[in-house]
This record gives sequence, structure tokens and C-alpha cells, in this order.
Amino acid sequence: MENHYQTLNLSPQATIQDVKASYRRLVKQYHPDTAGDSRADVSSFHKVHEAYRSLMAELSDSGQRAKAPQAPWRFEGLSENGVDVIYVLRISREAAASDLHLVLPWKAEEACPSCLGQGRTLTPMFGGGHLHRSPCLKCQGRGIATRNSSVQVDLTPGMIAQGLVRMKGLGHYDPRQARRGDLVIELVTERNRSEFNGRMYSA
Repeated sequence: MENHYQTLNLSPQATIQDVKASYRRLVKQYHPDTAGDSRADVSSFHKVHEAYRSLMAELSDSGQRAKAPQAPWRFEGLSENGVDVIYVLRISREAAASDLHLVLPWKAEEACPSCLGQGRTLTPMFGGGHLHRSPCLKCQGRGIATRNSSVQVDLTPGMIAQGLVRMKGLGHYDPRQARRGDLVIELVTERNRSEFNGRMYSA
């Protein structure tokens, strides 16, 4: 099991106030909106968020003064369906009953500007005037450039109850077809877990 104290750079003797302070610092460090493209880290952001949620609940249960707030949502993983990316979130029962604004870290994909999505560039041959095609150094031959970004999602209780939101053009970029897949956000709550009927909102 992952050590949540280590994730937040804390000792096991840390207080609720210590957890809050470390969480605020690390969120700024890893979130694309504050860290910048070169330092943002989506995976670390989610680990910090989960460590904060777990430690606040643990410290609250152990009898410390402050009561741990229930996080309105938590990240539960990513999966893929072709060029579509499925982003799974669990929404708390309380948050599902009202409008909810989410800002999610994201890696946007687009055609590599160096090779225009071809994956290869023309370079001079050694000792001659001819050109040959070689893998693009910028994208390592993938034809895809990525950048750290974020996705803002405004949800209503009706959208949360349906369970899925599709955001056009935010999935993987396919350089062969010069097209983008969609980002599908799966919203899991106790209410829609057994009632989901496959319908989907588009944002």
C-alpha cells in the first residue's frame, strides 16, 4: 500500500494542519495551471489528491480536533477505447446533488509542429546533396506533440446522474487520419452505479 505520508513529504506524526499545508504546496507544484508545462505532473497530482483525502479521513477518525471534509470527487483511473480516452471520477453523494465545477489536469495532443504529424522529416544525406526521410527527433517518430493542460467541466445533477459526459476533440490525436478522439468522463456515484442506462451528455 502506498505511504500517503511520504507522498505528502510528511512524518507519521503530522497534524491535520501539516497535511493541509503540504497539500496546498504540492497541488501548486504539480497542477498545470500553476506549475507550467515543464513541471506539471498529472499522475503526481492525483497521488497527492488521494493522499490528502485518505490522511484527512484517517486523522479525523483518530480523534484530532478538525473534521476531515469529504472530497466532492476523486480520480479513479484512465482507460482507452481507440482514440477516445475515458477518465473515471467518483462523485460523492452530496456533490452529486448540486452543480459541480471541476478543473482536471490533462495532457493535450496535437500534430507535431516539426514534422506536421508525419513522424519523419527530410534531412541531408552525409556527403551528398540528397535528402532522406528520418524519424522526427522532436516527437520520436510518433507524429504527436503533447503539452500539459487542464480541462474544465461544469456538471449539473442531471448530467452526473446520467453517468457519462463526452467532450469532443480532447482524446488522443491520430496523425494517420489527422483527427482527434474524444474525452469521455465517466461519473460514478452510488446513485447512478446501478441505474446507468448508457445515455450520454456532450459538453
